[in-house]
Amino acid sequence: MNTDLKLFEVSAPLPTLPPNATKEITTDLIKNYALENNFELTKVRSSETRIHFQCKRGGVYRNTRELAEANRKRQKDSCKCNCPYYIKVKTTKDGGFSYTQPTGDERFHNHPLSAENVLLSSNGRKNKLNSDDVEKIQKGIEQEIPTKLIQKLISAISGVNKLTLHDINNLRYKNADRVNLRSDDGAKLLIHHIESKGYNTAYRCNPISRNLDGLFFTNDTLVARAKRFSEVVVIDATYNTNDLKMPLISAFGVSNLGKDTLKTFPIAFAWVANEKEMYNWFVKTSVRTFRS
Repeated sequence: MNTDLKLFEVSAPLPTLPPNATKEITTDLIKNYALENNFELTKVRSSETRIHFQCKRGGVYRNTRELAEANRKRQKDSCKCNCPYYIKVKTTKDGGFSYTQPTGDERFHNHPLSAENVLLSSNGRKNKLNSDDVEKIQKGIEQEIPTKLIQKLISAISGVNKLTLHDINNLRYKNADRVNLRSDDGAKLLIHHIESKGYNTAYRCNPISRNLDGLFFTNDTLVARAKRFSEVVVIDATYNTNDLKMPLISAFGVSNLGKDTLKTFPIAFAWVANEKEMYNWFVKTSVRTFRS
């Protein structure tokens, strides 16, 4: 044990893992155990035969600018503090999971296990909500109440913000309804409206649920300019541009024609259901459009 640091041990024993428990059940049991004991775990390694969990405050931030600690701009209680706490489980002959004996300081945290500690993370803050708070948040999202007001409603009695604005916006995004091409004419009307303004469109929907996954649009002028200045293309996503909370992927070209400095110009756009999964579709659709 490292005697140079003050270490804190979790008082509650690890949860019992049921025989034949799946990876998902095992993960939920261990993560819930952590939240109930005022810390959070993150899964750092996962395979068919083992799962490794680390305290959310494990590791350290990279000092990419090589600044001395005293010169750092943000002097605040950081989330990461190189906590050594670590849990390892492996598969058993019966098909379930069992714990692996911890080594060194893996049974200990290097920070207090207090309510303030777990409130450093989004999942920790959500875990501390009571049923009344959850109901207020759900109703607020359904009634499209501003995020700031929802935060005040759930925090009025305690006087402390129970969730950050970012936490509530994430919940709002997860609860946002997708446009259904089979039953909702809104998507078809939107496509027709965009095309009536002279834009070319392409869309993609889920073959099973028929949910609209992506709506791509550009016009002939933008395409012609993109073909003329095709050396550099910048692609990024913007949020909160529509009621459905669908990110807007934007592509911009770069030109210095007749200017002393570089100027960007729009090429194409797409509203997508999932930014990470739809980038490839956006790029392929753009290439196909520009080559036509």
